[in-house]
Amino acid sequence: MKSFTLTLSFLFALLQSVHAQDPNNLAVDGTVKDEDGGRITGAQIALYQDGAELKRVSTGNNGRFDLYLEFGHEYTIEISKPSYVTKKLYLNTNNVPVDEQLWGYEFGGFVVDMFKRMDGVDYSILDKPIGKVYYEPNVENFVDDKLYTRGIKAEVDRLEEAQKEKIKADKEREKRLEADYQLAIKDAQAAIDDGDYLLAKDNLLAAQSMSPSSKVASQMLSQVEAKLNSEGAAQQQYLSKLASADQAFGNNNFESAIVAYQQALDLKPSEDYPKKRLKESQDLFAQQKIDKEKADALAAKDKQYNDEIAKADAAYGKKEFLNARASYQNALKYKDDDYPKTKLKEIEIKLAELASAEQKELAAAKINASYADKLDKANAAFNSQNYDLAEQHYNAAIQIKPQEAYPKDQIELITAKRQELAEANRLKALKNGLDQDYQNAIASADKALESKDYESAKSSYRKALELKPKEVYPSEKLVQIDKELARLAALASENEKREAELKLEKNYTELIASGDGDFKKKDWVSAKANYQSALELKSNELYPKNQLALIDSEIKKASKLDEINSAYNGHIAAADGDFDRGEYAKAIIRYKSALGVKANESYPISRIQEAEAIIAEQQRIAQDKAAQAKVDENYALIIKAADLAFNQKDYSLATARYSEALKLKSDTYPSERIDEIKSILAEQAKAQELAAKEAEIKEKYDEAILKADGLLAAKNYDEARATYNMAAGFKSNEAYPKNKISEIDGIVNSLAAEKSKAEADAKAKAEYEDLLKRAQAEMDDEDYRAARSLYAEAKTKNPSDQFPALQIQKIDALIAETEAKENEEARIAAKKNDYDNFMRKGNEAMVSQDYKLARASYTSALAIYPNEEIPKSKISMIDELEKKAEQERIKTEYNRIIAIADKFFLEKDYEAALAKYTESLDIIQGLSHAQERIKKCNEMIAELSRVAATEEEDNKRRVIEETFDEGRTKVTIRKVSIGGREQVYKRVVHSWGGKYYFLDEQPITELVWSRETAK
Repeated sequence: MKSFTLTLSFLFALLQSVHAQDPNNLAVDGTVKDEDGGRITGAQIALYQDGAELKRVSTGNNGRFDLYLEFGHEYTIEISKPSYVTKKLYLNTNNVPVDEQLWGYEFGGFVVDMFKRMDGVDYSILDKPIGKVYYEPNVENFVDDKLYTRGIKAEVDRLEEAQKEKIKADKEREKRLEADYQLAIKDAQAAIDDGDYLLAKDNLLAAQSMSPSSKVASQMLSQVEAKLNSEGAAQQQYLSKLASADQAFGNNNFESAIVAYQQALDLKPSEDYPKKRLKESQDLFAQQKIDKEKADALAAKDKQYNDEIAKADAAYGKKEFLNARASYQNALKYKDDDYPKTKLKEIEIKLAELASAEQKELAAAKINASYADKLDKANAAFNSQNYDLAEQHYNAAIQIKPQEAYPKDQIELITAKRQELAEANRLKALKNGLDQDYQNAIASADKALESKDYESAKSSYRKALELKPKEVYPSEKLVQIDKELARLAALASENEKREAELKLEKNYTELIASGDGDFKKKDWVSAKANYQSALELKSNELYPKNQLALIDSEIKKASKLDEINSAYNGHIAAADGDFDRGEYAKAIIRYKSALGVKANESYPISRIQEAEAIIAEQQRIAQDKAAQAKVDENYALIIKAADLAFNQKDYSLATARYSEALKLKSDTYPSERIDEIKSILAEQAKAQELAAKEAEIKEKYDEAILKADGLLAAKNYDEARATYNMAAGFKSNEAYPKNKISEIDGIVNSLAAEKSKAEADAKAKAEYEDLLKRAQAEMDDEDYRAARSLYAEAKTKNPSDQFPALQIQKIDALIAETEAKENEEARIAAKKNDYDNFMRKGNEAMVSQDYKLARASYTSALAIYPNEEIPKSKISMIDELEKKAEQERIKTEYNRIIAIADKFFLEKDYEAALAKYTESLDIIQGLSHAQERIKKCNEMIAELSRVAATEEEDNKRRVIEETFDEGRTKVTIRKVSIGGREQVYKRVVHSWGGKYYFLDEQPITELVWSRETAK
């Protein structure tokens, strides 16, 4: 038993330990612990053998696990537990000598330190094994891959540092959040003391968002809401609910909007605005649910599709083509995709190949008879100068026997006679067809380019290139178009950039406010979109970056598939490169890495099998060469001994040695020597038997000649020939039997020629009548071209009969009539095809909401069939959709302005709110919410102006303001001097929305701030 130890930074601390094990494997044991050193129970230990999961065990109360790995494989040990980071170790048990395997190996207990997964930390380095172990023949033991360990150390160190920084940042955030929470509670209490319950409620809601489990905030909020209710704050609650509802509606959060509008309606049941918006929200929410159900149904179909594809791929890999075909066909029921269609075509080819193998033997029997038949017909047609028919039959003969030269030579003769006419026809067709199509495509492309319709121009230039691939002009034009499109895109990008810079500051503030609102509602997708948009405007701002880090953990699962696909494609590209360079072992590792990302993909499996087959073949060749060298050495020694025995005429020993050599190598030399020995021995035996046989042969020869002469006299030619042949076999040098055989052949051939002529005449007549009969049958079936071919063939059989010629004239007239009818049907079909294409383009444009293209397509379809109702109805639908889109745009713009106005109103910026509410009425007249807020703003502005005027009159004072940032907090200092006495007021605005006010560092209300520091 051999043992070793291994040290891996950060993840594995290996301990030396020895325990008993069975031989012929590698024993592995380890312990899983947490960050504090405690043993982890229930950790999953997954063992993967050659990329496929082999075994899965769980750690017990002591955190231990044991595994036994067979030699000759690659293993990955994966240690995981929910909420913890997964870790892996790679072990390669290949290349262990057979004699060493008998004793087995063990590697000592190792400790896996598991730590909790934290949002915002990149753990992608742990997708790879943190350590690799393999057998090193030089030390006859397993060793760790130190080069690999050093290669990932920097990344592992970065991960460790990121983990520490994340823990530190979370603790600091919790500390900061607790401080903000305490400040919000303090400000809420100050507002309650001042009787400003709405401000108290805002602070308590902010405190509750920072500490949702806080009983203090909940209790104080209940008391404040009760106080607001008891004091008849229905109007303020109504406006607050309405603002929340409008904001939710504007963010497409219709479910929340329904609740808020209903709450507003409960406060004021007679108001029309919340009723109308409630109905719109309910309708839109219902549509959202329908859309979600459709998306869920589509996802279910995608799963069923993927399941069927997986079953089909597995069956295909096992060459169970019928089962695979059924599964691919089932997959097409769930999704019309090219992949199963392609695989179905491959399966049909495979099945056809299997069927073809069974049919080859049957086909071979028919080939010779079919070839002779085609050749006879071709020769007859050639002799009668019917070259079209002759060429048809010669080609048919070539298809049957491609290696035969005769029909090819005959076709060359036919081609020589028709070459000038064929060349003229070809040139004419090229000129009238290809050139015209090319010029039309170029003209169409030039026209489109001139009108700056670049896509149409590119399509026409590409069509021209397909017709004449070597032409330079369309290629140059395509390059010109691509450059122009790139220039236009760059110009548009620059214009957008300038416009974006003008709006940056305003948009950034609005996006942060929207993101904060979505964040409080835990609408992560909308919040992330707003924060990312804000970060794109101001990339150096820390606040949106920190918020995005908090959100990323929630949406990380959704992006996992893209990461998997990217990782998978990277592994595949690298593996394909290794494979193409012949680095098959390296390619297998990379393909297995791809399978580790996407285990159900068939491509890497097939490539692994192909690479393993190549490696196995290379190894087999090497082994065969070594074995062959040994065989060649033994073979040479045995041949030397055999030759010595042969030269000494010890033929028995020589034969034994040559036979022994043949068992080692199939070579001609020992076989020839054995044959030579047999010849020598046979000649010796023949010399002894020759004298005895000569007398016997002469007796048999004389007897055969006597019998053959009698049969010839009786005109029994077949038996006479056979008997003469037998006599010639006894004495091959005798001329008499050969001359008699020639005499018999002359007599038989003369009789056969007479019989053959009679049979040929009868056969020609029967063939002629059969051709006429078959031609009439084709006429009855209205297959006029087949009938014409048969009558033409019949005419060559019997040129003196005028009936076939008359029938051919009749058929030519019928074909002309049929072609005219087919041309008319083709014209109608082309018109219908144009109509269908316009309708298809219109439908596709409708799906992509390109109503301008859709309208143009439907109008073109209507021009073809003016009475069709479908394009008319589609155009009417577009009118309605465009009208509805404009209404939605107006509604969206109104809601956006109202949301801004409500924000200003809640912030008590009444002049800004008044301007926005007034702007909203320019978009949609008569909505009571805006009118009520305008009235309230005017009242508050008048009141503030009155107070300011009075105070300014009463106190001649001077106000100096200073504003600056402290981290993510904006601080405003106002120093108020009255009669030589100075007081310092401070406003603190936190990034999460909380606002706090101080006088000489003592808390005050917003109302006091506004009243006493007004300029």
